[in-house]
Amino acid sequence: MIPDGAMQIEDVVQLGLLNHHTHFLVGEIDDANVGRAIQWILYENNNTQHPEHLTLYMNSGGGDLYNAFALIDIILNSKIPVWTVGIGNIMSGAALIFACGARGHRYLGKHTGIMIHQFTSSIEGKEHEIAASMHEMDLCRERVNELLVKQCKITDKTVREKLLHPSDVWMTAQEAIQYHLADKLLTSII
Repeated sequence: MIPDGAMQIEDVVQLGLLNHHTHFLVGEIDDANVGRAIQWILYENNNTQHPEHLTLYMNSGGGDLYNAFALIDIILNSKIPVWTVGIGNIMSGAALIFACGARGHRYLGKHTGIMIHQFTSSIEGKEHEIAASMHEMDLCRERVNELLVKQCKITDKTVREKLLHPSDVWMTAQEAIQYHLADKLLTSII
């Protein structure tokens, strides 16, 4: 039994991960999960001793695209390279975040399920509101395409035809490496 005021097992695990410059993003890409990941990267970047790299383990079915964009901006602007490790499932916005890890250090577990697709939206409102939302959807599509082209070093045509066509695109870890969403299979815990 842990006495009152003592550290809980979750606190001990979090401290251990922090000491090893590691964070685990699991579940929905939402305000809470992304907020914790951003705080971790900012903490590490503002720490007096910079590690060689940060390691972000991911297991997520996706979620909010704007939250994904927020974390991607922090990852891409981190002074410390962020290595990404995908396990379990890396889908939708999580796949986009994963692909924005440090090139050469985006690892996938052999049995990871990878899915990428066009983002979804539920637009409603008056005609002018729908038109404005459609404009923002076009801008989001451009952002997603630009990120995949830049981070995966593939053509816009490949992104549109192979990764973001109308239906979900499911891949094995090996196929994700072929499309340059990932670099290597995970062979040991980083």
